[in-house]
Amino acid sequence: MGSERTIVLKGEPLQFEDLADAAITPGFLIEITATGVKKHATKGGAAAPMFAIENSLEGDEIGTDYDAGDRVQYVHARSGDEILAYLADGEDVTKGSFLCSNGNGYLQKATPASSDFDD
Repeated sequence: MGSERTIVLKGEPLQFEDLADAAITPGFLIEITATGVKKHATKGGAAAPMFAIENSLEGDEIGTDYDAGDRVQYVHARSGDEILAYLADGEDVTKGSFLCSNGNGYLQKATPASSDFDD
């Protein structure tokens, strides 16, 4: 990451908060559980565009992780929103690339099946 100070770079995504089931880094792709939120854990799995953001209420910056049990602020991104998220090591993407979960909060390049584009 560069010198950015916020995870939400552009737009007005819907903002929520919930308890962290485990440690979460701002910028991680997350998923909702029965008891709170956690890093998205299904590699290549379907995911809503929800990302942990910095704890602005406490003045924390994007490099400050949430601990298990903390109240996590997160956003559900909408079309046109720009989010500063993490790519998994070794991923090479370009503008317009489709992304999916890497199974650990990071994102990877999605490889859609050819039938996804058939009429």
